[in-house]
Amino acid sequence: MFNWNENTIEWFTRASISSEFHKKLSLIIKDIIKTDSTILDIGAGLGFLDRELSKYAKKINLVENDSDAFNFLSNHTMSNLDLYNMSWQDYKEKNYEKSDYLLLSFFSRMDREDNLESLLSLCKDSIIYIRNENHASNDNLIKYLNTKDVKYSFTHYDLDFSQPLRENEIELFFNSYYKRKDKNELLKKVVKKNNTYLYKNNKSISIFVIQNKNFKESK
Repeated sequence: MFNWNENTIEWFTRASISSEFHKKLSLIIKDIIKTDSTILDIGAGLGFLDRELSKYAKKINLVENDSDAFNFLSNHTMSNLDLYNMSWQDYKEKNYEKSDYLLLSFFSRMDREDNLESLLSLCKDSIIYIRNENHASNDNLIKYLNTKDVKYSFTHYDLDFSQPLRENEIELFFNSYYKRKDKNELLKKVVKKNNTYLYKNNKSISIFVIQNKNFKESK
């Protein structure tokens, strides 16, 4: 299980800035959402995607249960970002006003825990679900969605998320993220760049847009 800590926060920050991954991702999502819409992001992590999307959305509610990630969010907030330190289930139980869109970024528990209806109840328009195809194919999710009375579409993208590292961090980085993988194979993807090293990492992602069947667009 992934854990936020001082090292992982630092590495993630560097990778996001260096690769412009979240900036590029926000430009894709910008074309999905309507102008002046509201977004609920559950499992918001460090909020890099939300800060980019805040340029295009009216308001974004960020829900993050991890205390280290939430502390980071609290120190990097913006005027149209509201933070909630709780699980998404607790957020749902408190009956906050629904957002137009629900953002799920690398959230893996929809089909495994059969919670689509609960998640759809959090948004008026649709779920924007970003999946990492490097970890698993879309097959099981597609089969799951096909059993539900929903309309959905998805598009594939390849985005760079290469990781800048200092030489003395490389082994610790591999042990933190890729403990079970062959270190020699991982080292083949490390290149020296100026005075630092870069672990080359391409994220193959799919963005699913799952419509809320109960949503009626005003005429």
